[in-house]
Amino acid sequence: MQGAAQFAETVQMPIVIDREYQMRSFLKKALPAEDTRGGRCRMCYTWRLQETADYAAQHGFNAFTSTLFYSIYQQHDLMRSVAECFADQYGITFYYEDFRIGWQEGIDMSKDMELYRQSYCGCIFSEEERYSKELQKIRRKENREKKRQRHMLSV
Repeated sequence: MQGAAQFAETVQMPIVIDREYQMRSFLKKALPAEDTRGGRCRMCYTWRLQETADYAAQHGFNAFTSTLFYSIYQQHDLMRSVAECFADQYGITFYYEDFRIGWQEGIDMSKDMELYRQSYCGCIFSEEERYSKELQKIRRKENREKKRQRHMLSV
């Protein structure tokens, strides 16, 4: 059992989890948006939050939100605006709270409870970015080059 489901069971909190990754569908949508990280993330937020709002509306929920709002690495303003659009479209409340405030507390709690903690957002691109040593080397090299160019311009 993964971290969120295990936590929900431990504290007896109801939770709905879509366990289908839909890799092919994701790639068909993500690859055209891959030009920029923002494009890929916007596509993913749109897809995931629309499905969430639709599910919540169809199943009589009062509101919907996402665990992504806990992450300090996600684009909160973008996610929030996307979610608010779907709240209006589906006639359901979007519950927003800046859960990042509890970031460290959540880490500490999950360690104490020995819960699984995923170290990337969940998409295959994010996973590759997280674990690829080669990509990390390339990014460091690009950052050094950018710093060098900025230095040259300021001289």
